Parts: sequence; C-alpha cells; structure tokens
Amino acid sequence: MAKPTFESPGPFGWEETEEGSLFGQRVEGAIGLFDENAWNIAPAVTMGEPELPTGPAAFTGVSREDVYRGAKERMGIGAHQIAQRGASLCGPAALMFITATHHPERYYTFATTLFEKGDASLGKLRIRPGKDCRAYNPSGKIAPVDWVTLAGIRDSENAFFDYDEVEDALAGITLPGELAEWFRKAGYGSVLNESNLYFTKSKGNFLEAVSLHNKGHRVCLFIDINGIVSESPGRGRLSQIFTSANHWVVLQDVMSTRDDHLVFSIYTWGEQGGEYRVPQNFAVKLKMDDWLMNYYGYVACRP
Repeated sequence: MAKPTFESPGPFGWEETEEGSLFGQRVEGAIGLFDENAWNIAPAVTMGEPELPTGPAAFTGVSREDVYRGAKERMGIGAHQIAQRGASLCGPAALMFITATHHPERYYTFATTLFEKGDASLGKLRIRPGKDCRAYNPSGKIAPVDWVTLAGIRDSENAFFDYDEVEDALAGITLPGELAEWFRKAGYGSVLNESNLYFTKSKGNFLEAVSLHNKGHRVCLFIDINGIVSESPGRGRLSQIFTSANHWVVLQDVMSTRDDHLVFSIYTWGEQGGEYRVPQNFAVKLKMDDWLMNYYGYVACRP
C-alpha cells in the first residue's frame, strides 16, 4: 500500500528518549539467537561511473542518467532507498529490496537492462512491461529507477490490469502466492507462504516468522497498514468479514516479543534507513494482541 500522508510527524516521528535505548538491542522475550552471519548482506558497492549507452531506451518517460545513478545508489547497504512512495507497489519493493541487499550486481543489471530493453530477468522471473508503463513519466512521484523496476514488475505480472501510472491502486496489489512465486522464479531457496487473505494470523505464526528471520531467512510480513502507523492499532479499517491486509513490509530486526511489549523494525516506504520502528512512539508499549489484529502472515525465503 502507498505510504499514508500525515499533516505532522506527531507520534510517528523519531524521539530521543530513554525508551529509545531499547532500539537495536536484544531484550527479554526475543526469539532465539540471531546469527549475524546468517545473511550475506553486501557492503557498500564501489564502482566507477559506468559509460552510459547511447540511443533510444525502452523506457522513454525517465532519463537514463537518473536510472543508472539510482540503481548504483541502491546496491548493497543502499537498498533501503528503494521507495514506492505514493504508489501501491509494496510487493515489488520487497522483492527489489531483498535482491539489492543480497545480490546488488543482479539488481543493478536487472534495473539497467529493463530500462534499456524493456525485457529483463531475475533467474526465471522474466519481466516485460507494456508500452504505456514504459512511456510514463512519474514526475517526481517516485524515483525513476524505482518506477522502472517496481512498476515494471507489477505491470508485467498483471494478467488483466495495466500498471501505467502511480495512482493505479488496484492494479498494484500483490497477493501472497504471487510474491512467493516471484521469489521462487528469481532463484531464492526455501520459499514459504504462511498467510491468509481474509483472517488474521496467530501469535504462533508471527513467532514462526521471527524464528525464520533469526535463522537467516528474509521475511515479508503481510499486514494492515493500521498496525504500523497507529499509536493504538486495534482492529484494521475493514470488518473481519473482509480482508484488510493491504501492505507488505520486510522484517529487519526484532528487539522484543513479549506479550505486553512488542518491538521490531521493518523496511517500508524506503524510510528511516530501512529500519522503520514498530511502534513509532518510544513511549508506547505495543501489545502482541493489538499487533495480531493487523497481521495476516508472512512469505519467507533464503537469500
């Protein structure tokens, strides 16, 4: 789901408080011991300025210089800069974030090849967006390289709807089975899909996601956005009869899984260096039961 707009930072901003010292630490209730070597996270990538091709590119609505520069900046530890912004492209953003983090060269090649040729692959995941998507000028609504990669994936994978402008909310939706299949085709191992569309998942399911994260999987959480932006999340906006799962995030760190004090960080919207803290307000203690009202499961893979 696209990032919501707030009139002022309010409780969602960063505050330097004593409570803030909890962030980044393992505390009582955390599941297992995290293996710091479990992930092969690429360091900052050093590369010279590439010699840009000349001639027409397949994507005509964005500049070559912007795409190449943006792709380079997002390699390795710069992956958190990948940002859907106002576009409903959280599923492709999760795939690209994990790829750029762990396989930066593949990400760079994919992004630049897709821009130039309009046809690129990650493993067996072949992406060929349509002409309208390739001609669209996002005009500052999303970074050029993120339009090429995120919108390119979404438009190519849609069976019925074109994704050819930032405001296409319905055409941007990524379902769990689809995200899992993208990871499989892209060559990721041990892909798991433990999610629901119409009913929230249990505490056990969330703790499974945390355990997989601690063992080296990359875990994408399927949630109602209400769970990460509201100080008192409670139930999502829609009734329990209908799904209100509307956003994908990538689990980054888990500090506490206590029933009365849940604290973790996620990648979402390209914000806060890829470590968006939940809850945002350090003074608020998020209860497990409140979080679970907005939690619909996970898709996980081995990078």
